[in-house]
Amino acid sequence: MKDVKIEGAKPEDGRQVLYPGEKYKLLLTFSESQDRQMITDGQLPYQFPSQVLPTEKADGTFTIHVKEGGNSYDVEGNTFTVQGNTLTVTINTTSLNYGKLRSAADVSFTLAMGGKIAEKPTGNEIDFGNGQKLPVTYRDKATVSTTKTGSYNKATGEVTYTVTVSSEGTAKSVQVTDTITGSALTYVSNSLTVDPADTGGTLNISGNNGFV
Repeated sequence: MKDVKIEGAKPEDGRQVLYPGEKYKLLLTFSESQDRQMITDGQLPYQFPSQVLPTEKADGTFTIHVKEGGNSYDVEGNTFTVQGNTLTVTINTTSLNYGKLRSAADVSFTLAMGGKIAEKPTGNEIDFGNGQKLPVTYRDKATVSTTKTGSYNKATGEVTYTVTVSSEGTAKSVQVTDTITGSALTYVSNSLTVDPADTGGTLNISGNNGFV
């Protein structure tokens, strides 16, 4: 392990702020050096730390770029799979440039996959191995914010409002209410939509007065 990045985490005072149960994108870079060589025959196993739960069956393929004598060679068709908390990398030994990979001394590759933070993580750092320790701060509470914008269509005489709900961290049982007051505006039947459609939860129309 050479480097770890968790996309979506925000830095604060030299630490990465993470929310238990929240999903993130993991970027894992593996490399070798003169005194630490990869196993180029068969499979390369890696055990995730207990605070990180990779997405089950996050199968993928990737290419390793090898440099030799000023030239670049690609070893394609390598694969990785995730089962439980174990990542397994399989090198494509049938690649035409596999021999270049075996003779190279400074090979590296980066894998991208989904994962989430455990519901009850412990410690103030995540040890990914080989000296790669990520200082972290866990936040238990999510921050929810809303914004509302509107646009008027002169041809139809209708106003379209967009209510955007954002959450930093995993928020549960959130209820958003938008009420139309007065008599100047009434709700247009069947005009309420949600994006993305699989957000979950329920929508309730309160007569002509808005939604919950």
